[in-house]
Amino acid sequence: MRGGLRRGSYFFVIDAFIAGAILFLTLVVIFNFFVGPRQTEQSFTYAHDYLAFLTSTQVRDYHDLTIDALSISDRRKSLAEQVLIFHNASNDTAAAVILAAAAQSLPPTVLINVSVQEQAGSQSAVLYSRGLSETGQKRTHLVAKSVEYAIINQSGLYGPVVMQTEVWS
Repeated sequence: MRGGLRRGSYFFVIDAFIAGAILFLTLVVIFNFFVGPRQTEQSFTYAHDYLAFLTSTQVRDYHDLTIDALSISDRRKSLAEQVLIFHNASNDTAAAVILAAAAQSLPPTVLINVSVQEQAGSQSAVLYSRGLSETGQKRTHLVAKSVEYAIINQSGLYGPVVMQTEVWS
């Protein structure tokens, strides 16, 4: 009788190993599904966050040597406002310097294009472009837009314009 009980206990040990393996594989599959953000969601986050950063950060709060070297009269303006002021003064090179400095926070594999469109239906002016001349495969293309304006002086207003950020990753 004792030998019969010993043989029956092997079944429970094997059953426990099989259940453990099934549980382990199920957990591996579930956690691998949620390992990283989906590429589309991450690209939208890059496009939206970059544009939000430009519109919410003042020049005086962003410390970068290349931006500090520019002749900016009012450092209380946001980076986006200063970009529009330079664009209005036909100084797109200075606008590109600001946009390039802000784009350093994005991974180098992310391609970016920033443009402004002054009126509905008009051509958009490209102010900054990083990596779009490369012939690599562009998997995801997303766009974030914001209506912006800039106060030029006490009596002048430039805008509203549509600032558009396109991101490829």
